[in-house]
Amino acid sequence: MKTVQQYITPRRRGFNLPNLCFSGYSNVKSRDYPNTYQEDDFRLISDWGFNFARLPISYRCLTRQEHPFELTEEGLSKIDQGIEFGLKYNIHINLNIHRAPGFCINDDELEPFGWLDENGVAVDYFSAMWCKLTQRYRGISSERLTFNFINEPDEKPRIGPNLTRPKYSEIMKRLIAEVHAIDPDRHCVFDGWRAATEPMPELTGIANTSQSFHAYYPHELTHYNLWDGARRVPTWPMHAAENNYWDRHTLEIFFQKWVQFSVDNNIGVHVGEFGCHSNTPYQVMLNWMRDQLSLFKEYNLGFALWNLRGEFGIIKSIPNPGMPIDKRCGDFYFDEALLKLMQEN
Repeated sequence: MKTVQQYITPRRRGFNLPNLCFSGYSNVKSRDYPNTYQEDDFRLISDWGFNFARLPISYRCLTRQEHPFELTEEGLSKIDQGIEFGLKYNIHINLNIHRAPGFCINDDELEPFGWLDENGVAVDYFSAMWCKLTQRYRGISSERLTFNFINEPDEKPRIGPNLTRPKYSEIMKRLIAEVHAIDPDRHCVFDGWRAATEPMPELTGIANTSQSFHAYYPHELTHYNLWDGARRVPTWPMHAAENNYWDRHTLEIFFQKWVQFSVDNNIGVHVGEFGCHSNTPYQVMLNWMRDQLSLFKEYNLGFALWNLRGEFGIIKSIPNPGMPIDKRCGDFYFDEALLKLMQEN
């Protein structure tokens, strides 16, 4: 039987560049996130045969701590630079807000206020911010630039009122209406619910939109030794939480859910994030990657590895256990085998 494929969203392949994701006046500092975009990164992506870069951004890189709701020209100019590099190297840019005022999926730093606080200031600002970005980049075609409103929506009870699925849908419908009032042709991407793992039929039937999912299953392998539930050394295939068995077929079931959703609802889907932390043994990581990437190809799914440089990347700040370390890229380790797998798929 012929495989049902995702056929609406072009199959763009590439990387997340989280340079503005954990910086600004955040307390999280790392050489993996230099707070500016590097032209060499875009050149490498292009030279390797890829054509997509997702730019996850923290609002803290676009504002000042004393005025967290005011976008600065200094912050916006950094986005300008990333988009200009994309245009120069023929790389599609997908602009994403990873940390919004009042909401972020990460636990490293909690927001000082909730996204859904009663006064509604955070959501109002979030909407105004996207409207300003829409106006600023109105002349750039959606073939070159798309928007991805918020990263990995999920319930976050520890930072104010819960973000529920109906509330998320309501906010996204408000945003798309306001953005399209300024630029009707701007293509916008909705992350799926539950940290971009569940499709959103509530957000179908809207012109110039698609949806994105993230592929980090099983977490005990992709995020090995990063949390208490992931302390056992992974294998591939493997038994994970609650003795669930994960192999290529299990991954395929997850991908099929999204592809069937795409076909049934006539909406494009894309893998906005996937990756495996450098704590995971190298051969285990490669075996898992081989299955993931071959399924992306089989189902015609574009993808963006998290990330290019860093503990999940091709250019690694820390090598996986068992990884050859003879290939270097400055102070980083170069994963030639992973790059080859990505190029082949």
